[in-house]
Amino acid sequence: MPYTGMGEEYVNNQEHRDICVKMAEESVVLLKNEKNILPFLPEKTESLAIIGPLADVWYKDWYCGIPPYTVTVLDGIKKAYPDTSIVSVSGLSRIYLCSGGKYVGMDESGHLYLTEKDKAECFTFTDWGCGSTTLVACSNGKFVTLEEEDPYMKAGREEAFSWFIRESWNFRPVGKEKDMPRETYYLDSWNGMTVTADSSGFLVCGTKEGEPAVFTIEVEADGIKEAVHAAENAQRAVLVLGCNPVINSKEEIDRSTLALPPFQQNLADAVRKANPETIVVLLSNYPYSINRLQEEMPGIIWSASGSQELGTGVASILSGKVSPAGRLNMTWYISDEDLPDMNDYDIIKGKRTYQYFDREVLYPFGYGLSYSEFTYGKLNLEKKEDKVIARLTVANTGKYPADEVVQLYVRKETSRVRQPISRLKGFTRVNLNPGETKEVEFIVNCEELRIYDVISEGMLLEDGEYTFLAGASSRDIRQKAVICLEGKKTGVRSPWEVTAADRYDDYDNCFIHKGTDGFTCVIPGKAGDNPDMPEHTSGQKATGELLYHDFLFDRNPCGMVLNIYALEEGSMRISFCAQGIEPKSLTIQIREGRAFEDISMSFPSGFRVPEEPCTLKIETEGKIKLCRFFFR
Repeated sequence: MPYTGMGEEYVNNQEHRDICVKMAEESVVLLKNEKNILPFLPEKTESLAIIGPLADVWYKDWYCGIPPYTVTVLDGIKKAYPDTSIVSVSGLSRIYLCSGGKYVGMDESGHLYLTEKDKAECFTFTDWGCGSTTLVACSNGKFVTLEEEDPYMKAGREEAFSWFIRESWNFRPVGKEKDMPRETYYLDSWNGMTVTADSSGFLVCGTKEGEPAVFTIEVEADGIKEAVHAAENAQRAVLVLGCNPVINSKEEIDRSTLALPPFQQNLADAVRKANPETIVVLLSNYPYSINRLQEEMPGIIWSASGSQELGTGVASILSGKVSPAGRLNMTWYISDEDLPDMNDYDIIKGKRTYQYFDREVLYPFGYGLSYSEFTYGKLNLEKKEDKVIARLTVANTGKYPADEVVQLYVRKETSRVRQPISRLKGFTRVNLNPGETKEVEFIVNCEELRIYDVISEGMLLEDGEYTFLAGASSRDIRQKAVICLEGKKTGVRSPWEVTAADRYDDYDNCFIHKGTDGFTCVIPGKAGDNPDMPEHTSGQKATGELLYHDFLFDRNPCGMVLNIYALEEGSMRISFCAQGIEPKSLTIQIREGRAFEDISMSFPSGFRVPEEPCTLKIETEGKIKLCRFFFR
């Protein structure tokens, strides 16, 4: 094995650490820089307040390795600003929990129980939004958790990190009682069990003993007030917000909103009011709809977590040691309303991602600002064998040595199917000194421009014009050029061959599920519906519509065979639609079945379908799974 002889000198050596620093610096994205508030030059920064729940922590992400060391944002800033007075606060409140006239205390083993005030334990309280909070005991610095085989609450974990985040708690409001003037809460564990107190006063989950405990919160130290005081007494403030990557983010466990957690928004409001020279460092592994931050904060930078040199990378951008050139790898939407149901995976119909979303966004795919400025020269295209070569020049017209990430997109202007607004086909990072110009070249293989054809059930390159677009993001296009490529013309559907139901061209109110004999079926209803149960809304049966374009009948059919599984009685209406001709339709009543079966539909004598290519429309009423069909 080539690596068996490698010693420890190859692990965490200086070369590797330098690479980690470079990766961290190149990953930071500048989202906003109003009036060039950034960089905060160290020689011009007398004092800094580093504020926020992520200012001095470093979180692991799913499936990550264990780094030999980590650098928090606070660590990186202290090193980058050696002569600056720096103060740091988390902005998190420290609280006592009260229940039934008692306070929550902690015994020597870390278990929580109800006791008198003089024995109360203080907890650092973090609200991550979406009903997820964490509690850290101030006396031992450990997370309150619910161990796998221990029903008792215990402050015993160094970090919140496991397949199930057992350190996540939900303070569920009870409401205001007559004898409880403050807000009251039930406390639910990560798996939805409600906390009770046993006969000895210990807090426990998952037992039938006792009624759910009702808690109030008594604030020992207000984190936002501490943050305001720090911000008021500093020349500038850096507010570090974001997420713990393993909370509200996992297979089958997701956020319920794109919005920033309310606590973090409240903290941002207070700090910005206390110090207008506040910029935000956002650390997250997913997008947020940070509309108010974008409107009100003069500067925002973003980075994903995971790099052991995270703090060094952020500090290099803040201090101006490095000009930012990171780019967003996702579209950041304005609000939840911009997205379809979470169970709907159809990015075309749901208009998701930069490829299909056609409305305003907060930040587009590929977005990222720089401390410098760049101009793009003319885009030239050359067809060479089975490749398209795209060339252009890029010039640094600003004052900073900087990288520019040049991106190349392509779109098909006319197509049989709905094609993306654009598709990323290449990008390159170019380092340029002020006044310097370089040529950039992209090579795009024509096979990368192919699309899936539902008729031939294969990939093909369509004939026609292709527009290539070069720019600084998917929506910041600086140059365009058009080239005509020879490919194949899409064919027509043969009615005599089997058509799989999921090879439709368009649909309305349908979703797909497993069928039979290796086929996928299509079912009326919305994404997330139970595929094996009829679900009536207001007494109405589910309805759906499928469209199959370009059927060409070389002779008139006498009937049709459909492979279906009817979970209830219903009907299917078959229509043949051609331009300039009145649609011709037939309806068949469907009885309830117990499995997939072939049903035959005979056409009446005298029924004629269009002779030119036509669209087949299948309208279904009732929970009927359609797997495939053909004409006879």
